[in-house]
Amino acid sequence: MVNFKKLLIIALTLMLLLAACSASEEEVSGADDEVLPFPTGTFKSMEWEWEFEDGGSHHYFDVTTPESVTNGQYTLKGDRIEIQDDMCGSGVKGTYKWEFDGDEGLLRFTTINDSCGFRSSAVGSFPWKLEE
Repeated sequence: MVNFKKLLIIALTLMLLLAACSASEEEVSGADDEVLPFPTGTFKSMEWEWEFEDGGSHHYFDVTTPESVTNGQYTLKGDRIEIQDDMCGSGVKGTYKWEFDGDEGLLRFTTINDSCGFRSSAVGSFPWKLEE
């Protein structure tokens, strides 16, 4: 009788684990969420200007000291952007979730992981307004 109980508990545990794994995959895939194309152009936030170019290049600087240009690269995967620049070092990448409100022209970033504290606070603290 003890062996039957153990087998039943193991079977139920496995079924619960399988159900939990399949639910997680549906949440991660986000099949219901449509990700719009990442907007390129020049964005402004407070005293900063940030330009995203087609092809993955970006440049940002403090408008009060335009010679302080920082250059880098970005890559996209759905609503995630990975940013790398010369301010934080060529091997230091930051990952963010991005969201663009086309009606307002606002680009927002939420930090997922970035060991460069300056970039993380500058990128994710305020929305970026598309310049027209």
